[in-house]
Amino acid sequence: MMIKKWNERYQEVGFAYGAGPNLFFERWLKTAIPGQILMPADGEGRNGVYAAKQGWQVTSCDLSQAGRTKALQLAQDRKVSIN
Repeated sequence: MMIKKWNERYQEVGFAYGAGPNLFFERWLKTAIPGQILMPADGEGRNGVYAAKQGWQVTSCDLSQAGRTKALQLAQDRKVSIN
């Protein structure tokens, strides 16, 4: 049931929550030294991709295959890699 909900949400054109990072996450990340980071429920990847741009090794996951597809495309567009 939840997988269907999020796949439908992320299949829409554009990004459900924008392509930029969550403001809280962006501020928090600036206080930490880059290393490895796990991004559970990363949806379309906006936070994971942002972390990768900041030099983090990112492992991102989400229930939604549609979200995963968008996350990988966003990473490619921003010239970073996420797992």
